[in-house]
Amino acid sequence: MEEAISTKTQLLYGTHAVLAALKNPERQHKKLWLSPKTAESLASILPKTLRPQVVKPDFFKSKLGENVVHQGLLLETTPLPLLSLNTLLEKFPEGPYIALDQVTDPQNGGALLRSARALGATAIILTQRHSFDPLSPILAKNASGALESLPLCQVTNLSQCLQNLDKAGFETIGLSEEGAPLDKTSFTPQQTCLVMGAEGKGLRKLTRERVHGLYRLPTSGSFGTLNVSVATALSLYIIGKQ
Repeated sequence: MEEAISTKTQLLYGTHAVLAALKNPERQHKKLWLSPKTAESLASILPKTLRPQVVKPDFFKSKLGENVVHQGLLLETTPLPLLSLNTLLEKFPEGPYIALDQVTDPQNGGALLRSARALGATAIILTQRHSFDPLSPILAKNASGALESLPLCQVTNLSQCLQNLDKAGFETIGLSEEGAPLDKTSFTPQQTCLVMGAEGKGLRKLTRERVHGLYRLPTSGSFGTLNVSVATALSLYIIGKQ
């Protein structure tokens, strides 16, 4: 009989995502499934408190579907908490933060988390609706472990969130191709929140009106559009170097 997976847990797959989660004390791990080859290669580094189940390749297909690059690891674990804005400001009072305006693709979201973590972002702010699922295993896989050390804050209304950040002393910077040059303006990273829109449509009208200013990256005028994770990485790098 096939084992059921609890709705109160999260599935993670892939080497980096699973191994990072196994080291996170904030999670409570339920089950770990490994292919025979992976079980042999990781035997010396797996936690002794969690006994993995060694399964055949067809097991992963039954749980994840075809064409999923699972690398022979699947973990059922408890989700990480999603912070409120008040909790974020209390626990992590210094930025840079990154607020996402309707970024829905979990692959882009995961790549963005990975870039943000590598370049010193403090936290990611996303909305409850019209955003990627923070529990998506695709998100965790593409984040390559960053999900374990980069807090996620979830808000109901991005416009109100930006107003509250303003009251808390943060400067909100919207990325837009028609904005002022980002590399020609000085910011204080600890008091900055980058606001990134979805690829294609960019920031919504109300979001544009709420941020302190709109800025663009120093890209070629003939080809200015970048993947949102790349745009985030470049923006963080520029702000950090000023």
